[in-house]
Parts: sequence; C-alpha cells; structure tokens
Amino acid sequence: LAADIALGTLGGALKRKEHISARFADAFGWMFIATATLKHFNDQGCPERQRAYLEYACTHALYEVERALIGVFDNLPNRFVASVIKFAVFPYGTKYKRLTDVQMEAVADAMLLDDEARLDITGDIYIPAHDQPGLGRLEAAFSAVRASRAASDKIAKARKAGTIAKAPTMDMANDAAAQGIIDEEELALMETADRLREEVIQVSDFAPDVYSQMR
Repeated sequence: LAADIALGTLGGALKRKEHISARFADAFGWMFIATATLKHFNDQGCPERQRAYLEYACTHALYEVERALIGVFDNLPNRFVASVIKFAVFPYGTKYKRLTDVQMEAVADAMLLDDEARLDITGDIYIPAHDQPGLGRLEAAFSAVRASRAASDKIAKARKAGTIAKAPTMDMANDAAAQGIIDEEELALMETADRLREEVIQVSDFAPDVYSQMR
C-alpha cells in the first residue's frame, strides 16, 4: 500500500528520491528476514530451544520495518497524502519496540547453556583444534569455563552467604577449597578455566619505543 501511494504521488520521480526508495528497500529486506526466520523455525519442527532466536530475529526485523515505513511517510513530498497513509497504516502508532534485555539475554543463554541450540546456529562452522590460535583456543576456554560452572556456582553462593570474601576468582576458589566448599577436582577445573580464559583475552602490547618504530 505504501509503495503504491509513493508511486501514485511521485511517479518516476520516486527513483530519484533515493532516500525514500532506500527506506522501502530496508522495509522489504527486513520483511524478508522475518519471513525466512519464521519459515526456518517451522521447517525445523518449531523446536522450543530455538524460540529465543525466533523472537530476537522477528522482533528486531519488525521494528526495523516499522521504522523504515515511518521514515517513508515522514518524507513523502505530498504531506496531505503522507498524513492520510500514515494514519491508515499506523492508526495507533507503531507497535514494535526495540529488543529488550530479556530477549537478548535469552539468546545468550541459549547459545551458552544449551548444546543443541548452539549447534543449531554453529553446526556448519569449522572448529579448529583446541591448541590452535583464535577460535580453537576460544573454544577450549569456553569448554573449560562450562566444565567449572558447578564449582563457580558453589563459590558464588558461598560469597553471597558471607562464607568467603569477595576477591579475585582464584583467591576465592582457593579459599573455597580450603573450607571444603569445593573439592580438589573442582579447584583444578577452576584453575584450568581461569588460565585459558586469561590466555584468550590477552592482546599484543608494545613498549612506546617499539610502537614508534612500527608506525
């Protein structure tokens, strides 16, 4: 409807109104993404583990569709027609809002805590060996952190209860082990996770004189 109105009021001039035509392209593109997401979800049998992905993609896509169309209506040269069509399409204003923190956190939880949900979107990605730089080491750190999750939860509960004081991760882990909150095996898992995590977040650093020679 909006495209027909734009063509009817602008005719061939619509092609020269590149900002308006670009907004139509944005709306169409996000409509395509929302439709493809829904079809994929349906074709997979509507698995509940993928619902967070579905809601994230469709909420964002539909928000962008509305924003693009509002941009069209706000910039059509014929303001009377623009006002009429804007009221016809959005009589009560726009409906969709930006993604909420809950929706974004649900996607993070699905990727981090559900192996099947994570494989749904990473299954075709090549994963290097854990001793390889980049993604390989990142995956190694991820696996180690997940393996130490139970111990981390025990330490977090002990800290909230005041049994151990807040301190750097391994200081709390050692304190928890000394008090019997975690055992030696769990402490070893914590040490491995902490070491690998530190390795993957390190970045190259240079002394000022070395950096000046590299410029």
